[in-house]
Amino acid sequence: MGAKRILAGMTVGVLISATLAQTTRTPDGMLWAGTTLSLRAVATSSTGLPLALSDAAQVRVGQVVRWQWDYESPPYLTVPAGEGWFTLLARNKGNGVDALRLKTATSEGAGTSPWQIDLFEQLDANRFFSDASMIAEETTPFMPSESRRLFIRMRPPTDRNTDGVFLTLKMLSTSNTQPLPPAEFVAGAETRVSAHTSASTWANYPLASPPQLLNGRLFWIAANGTDARLFSTPQPLNAETTFQNNVQTEAKLIGLLPSGQGVVMGNRWYLISAQGYIAHFDWTQATGGTSVYPRWLPTDGLVAQSNLPLVSDGTMLYFALTNQYIGTYVPASNTVQQLRIVNPTPIVQMQMLPNRVLFVGREEGRFDLVWWGILLESNAMPNSTGSMVGAALDERRGTLFIVRGARIGCYRPLQLQWLWFANAHAPIVSQPAYDLTTDSVYMLTQDGWLYSLDAATGALRFFYPQPLIGEAPVVRAVLKTLERADRKVPYVYIAAQLDLGGVLATRVLQVTATNPFNRFFSTSVVDGAVLGDNLLFTGTALSDLMLVWCRSGGTDNRGRFYGFRLR
Repeated sequence: MGAKRILAGMTVGVLISATLAQTTRTPDGMLWAGTTLSLRAVATSSTGLPLALSDAAQVRVGQVVRWQWDYESPPYLTVPAGEGWFTLLARNKGNGVDALRLKTATSEGAGTSPWQIDLFEQLDANRFFSDASMIAEETTPFMPSESRRLFIRMRPPTDRNTDGVFLTLKMLSTSNTQPLPPAEFVAGAETRVSAHTSASTWANYPLASPPQLLNGRLFWIAANGTDARLFSTPQPLNAETTFQNNVQTEAKLIGLLPSGQGVVMGNRWYLISAQGYIAHFDWTQATGGTSVYPRWLPTDGLVAQSNLPLVSDGTMLYFALTNQYIGTYVPASNTVQQLRIVNPTPIVQMQMLPNRVLFVGREEGRFDLVWWGILLESNAMPNSTGSMVGAALDERRGTLFIVRGARIGCYRPLQLQWLWFANAHAPIVSQPAYDLTTDSVYMLTQDGWLYSLDAATGALRFFYPQPLIGEAPVVRAVLKTLERADRKVPYVYIAAQLDLGGVLATRVLQVTATNPFNRFFSTSVVDGAVLGDNLLFTGTALSDLMLVWCRSGGTDNRGRFYGFRLR
């Protein structure tokens, strides 16, 4: 009977334990924290016959702290207006009631205005975003296995003085202060801006040469087919001294109608005529409404291509000849020469890079390199297809970034070695731009995507490529990087020419290089204006300007200038 009583008691005890286990488990199958069980040990014989039974022991189930969270929205966003939202889904995977203590940490640019960041939790399934409950420091307690959305509201500063924000959301359990892996986010504002100042040439006087910034003043030449004039801003151009009451006629050019190409070297402004001959005048003496008679270079029968740029390295003038050789002019000796190469193909690109390196792009995708008037390399070709777009130079490494079609390659001229290639998903329409601070090279595609590549490896940078323009195809773009002296955050400055069903339109963008979700854009340039070949910067100070210029087009076929504040 005793054995039977023991056996019966054991049987009853097992049944009670099973009942408790079934009724005190969480939806995830764990025993609830705080559950108390009565346990006894049984000694049995080798045949399984119970021999002894211990006294009952009370066992309490401890709390297991376990959390899980997932991004429900992408961890990056651009806020065009008002506010933006991030969403997380948090779940208590533990076996007890628990809550999360939340703390945000941000990284923002020096001298910028802070973002306002607020946290919310969805206690009611029908309430979203700002209709949800705001979180002060801790969430409302979660039951075991409960899931809940957490919302993060991102409000840019009202003055839009921002380079964007990097946000870290730190989360830890209130039960044992155990930290969870942090959630990382990046946000930026998209801000529409207008040109700070603007000016235009006389009606039907398009620009006859690229404008020049000389000692802080802007100079330009405009012509109507029979008359060519030199204009300037008599005071240096900046955010305080704008185009307003700051434009005057300096001189009338006699005996020369420029074709649209020109460059300044020292005191001389060199221009190409429509017939391909080159002349120059002293711009420092062309003042007060005087008449100027340009002097012709002794070209000895050599004719320049009037549709390609004149470029200078500071001591020597370069130009493309109609025989597809490279022409040079040395002012010190007043001599014109030509650099001959074997089997030259048509020249389509003349670009002066830092360190006096001349890049000459050719029709079949080949290129030449010239330094101090010496032909370093000719007929080199990247392993790609399409038209030659342009090049940039990494002065530290001595490498070139060369864009052809939808591909960019990194080339080391001294070793005649290609280091890497990278493909864009669409044809590239801008010359590449190298930035020293980020050690990256930037470029824009035909469908408006901005690329950023590691200059050393060609790998894509974080957050790139980034879609910027989607309203129409980009015909071409000019692009440059600059870091404002007081901010130490580089920006990518872009002017893009779009084809809106046969009508040219220009979009101007200023994009934070390290956070391309933060950007400023403008539609200030009039439709129909033909975008110029480069961007001009009056300096890098807070009061300086970026100048976007247009050769012609728009109402009354004028040359135009637009000044934008630096970011």
